[in-house]
Amino acid sequence: MRLSFLTLQRGNAVRDALRHRSVPHCTFRTGRGASHGS
Repeated sequence: MRLSFLTLQRGNAVRDALRHRSVPHCTFRTGRGASHGS
């Protein structure tokens, strides 16, 4: 449970960083995640 939470937190942070870093490159990946996350 704790490990999953930390993994999700890190995953969101990494995804957000990549999104800000290279939006066009992660548009497809973040597109699906954004729909589910947001």
